[in-house]
Amino acid sequence: SLEVQSAASAPLCNMVLDFSAIQEQILNSGGLSQLAALTQSRDNTLRLNSTWALKNLLFVPNSDAKRAVMRALPYCHFRNLLMDQELQVQAQALNLLRNLVHGQPEDISAVLEYSNHDVLQVLESKLATMAH
Repeated sequence: SLEVQSAASAPLCNMVLDFSAIQEQILNSGGLSQLAALTQSRDNTLRLNSTWALKNLLFVPNSDAKRAVMRALPYCHFRNLLMDQELQVQAQALNLLRNLVHGQPEDISAVLEYSNHDVLQVLESKLATMAH
C-alpha cells in the first residue's frame, strides 16, 4: 500500500549514507533504479523521501556513484524535482544537485553535460524568484 511504501521510504533516507554498508548494496542491486522511479510518484511523501535518499546516497560520493545516479534518474525527471510544487522536494533536489557537483571539476562538467547546461537556467530562475 502507499502508506506502507511511504513509511518504508523514511528510514531508507538515513540507511544510504556513505558510512552505511547498505549504500553499496543499493548501488549494485537495482535499488538505485527503484529510488529513481519513486521520485516520479504522485505521492508527495514518496517523492520527498526518494529524493532525500538519493541526496544522502551521494553525501560523500565517488564519481562512479554520481554517474550511476545520473544514469538512473533522467534529467527531465530531475528537473521536475527541482521545480516540484512541494518546496521540501525542491529543497532536497537542490541538495542532491549540490552533492552531484561537489568534489572534482569533472563532477561539475558531468552535471552540465547531463543537463545540457539547463541546470544553470533552473538555478538562475530559483535565484531570480528569491530576489523578488
